[in-house]
Amino acid sequence: MNPSQRIFQRMIRIRAKLVGEQILPFIHDGDNILDFGCGDMTIADFLTKSKSVYITGIDIVDYHYKRLKFIKYTKGRLPFEDNEFSVALAVFTLHHTDNPHFYLKELIRVSNNRIIIIEDTYINRFEKCVAYIVDWIGNRVVSWSINIPFNFKSMKEWKLLFDINDLTVKHIKKFYPHPIPYIPTHNVIIVLDK
Repeated sequence: MNPSQRIFQRMIRIRAKLVGEQILPFIHDGDNILDFGCGDMTIADFLTKSKSVYITGIDIVDYHYKRLKFIKYTKGRLPFEDNEFSVALAVFTLHHTDNPHFYLKELIRVSNNRIIIIEDTYINRFEKCVAYIVDWIGNRVVSWSINIPFNFKSMKEWKLLFDINDLTVKHIKKFYPHPIPYIPTHNVIIVLDK
């Protein structure tokens, strides 16, 4: 591994810790968690080292991660039973789907109580533009060949989807998930109960 790859990997681990620390208060030992859009499973790895939870990752990219259960997936209905997981987790993922509302409904279907969403949101056009740019750069580091939609939503739009789906918002908090100096983004964790 060359020096730039080592630096990138270190930044990924720091970011996983920053994000994982936001999730930890809302999961419990023994939880069976679906990590929708799990990426390289760095966040899942952090969570399983912090609590006794079971995580199944699902993503369109196979990073060949072997320590935790992983399912490669393209799109459409999730390959899980209703209420199969105690918690469904979507970290910076729903805005990359072609239909965030459909996938939110799928997360509701496969979880028996809790959905935890971490998303880039925006308050104004400038923040939306910054979210596009930062996300585009971050995902191009991973792959140039994958079509990655950008369906960012404002908090008002997310809250409308939560209301339509009869979800109870238990917690919303803005936080900064980047291991580098200030990037003007509006990142939030949203904890929902069915």
